Amino acid sequence: MRLLILALSLFAISGCISYDYTNPFANLRLITYDSSPQGASLICNGEVKGYTPTSLYYEISMKDTDDASISPESCTAKWASGTSASYDVSPYIRNQPANQRYIAQRPDVEGYLVDAEFSLKVEQLNYAKQQAAAAKQQAEATEKISKKKRKIVIKDDGIIKRCRMGGTC
Repeated sequence: MRLLILALSLFAISGCISYDYTNPFANLRLITYDSSPQGASLICNGEVKGYTPTSLYYEISMKDTDDASISPESCTAKWASGTSASYDVSPYIRNQPANQRYIAQRPDVEGYLVDAEFSLKVEQLNYAKQQAAAAKQQAEATEKISKKKRKIVIKDDGIIKRCRMGGTC
């Protein structure tokens, strides 16, 4: 009997959404807006948020544990050709995963080639940004190592120089 009561109480608890008042990030839900093809402008409430895929955080509002919801913005994917499609995002998060992905399918109208080419350009731009960030990070790490390998030497004439370890000044 105890086992049955324990099982039923665990079942009831597992279906509830808890609201953590101590951790501000625990009460956020991540929604990723994507499109097919990718690279469409994500426009939410008239404001451009970036190119798809783009992730936005929304705060959970809690009236009680049975009425957990978010207030997602009204968002639209707009491709380079001018074609657009709206996202149908559910505000109710009960029994939904913490991170959600919504994909706007491009309507089957003229201009697909323009949108596909733009999608490729956006992808190439993102790749170039990643490469530049990696190169910058590597240069900073190399500079940090280079600075550690130097020592300060005071010459007989009182001149202070920074010299490489094991090298001459």
